[in-house]
Amino acid sequence: MKDITVEQIMSWGPCDDYPEPRVLELFGDHKSVTPIEILDYPGIPVADRLWVLLRYAFASAATYAVADAAAGRAAAYAAAYAAAYAAADAAEREWQVDRLHEVLSDMEVGE
Repeated sequence: MKDITVEQIMSWGPCDDYPEPRVLELFGDHKSVTPIEILDYPGIPVADRLWVLLRYAFASAATYAVADAAAGRAAAYAAAYAAAYAAADAAEREWQVDRLHEVLSDMEVGE
């Protein structure tokens, strides 16, 4: 398991609460820390520790490529689903209008 460096964290663009001097201060005398050390660090809110760990987990180009491909597939699926849903909804509405015409026609005949 590789360690996490200040340079890595700064390259991920942390929020304004973590300028480089603060990150350096959090690292203390360490040049790098392990993901476990980040996870166990009591001076950082849990959400911020997870922010670091998630960026660490997705730091490799291969992981980014897989995530990008998965996002593309999800978007294509969502678009196809939306189109199919729209078509089904239009067919349902058309059926409802036709049925309403039938009912109204039956009412006129029954008068």
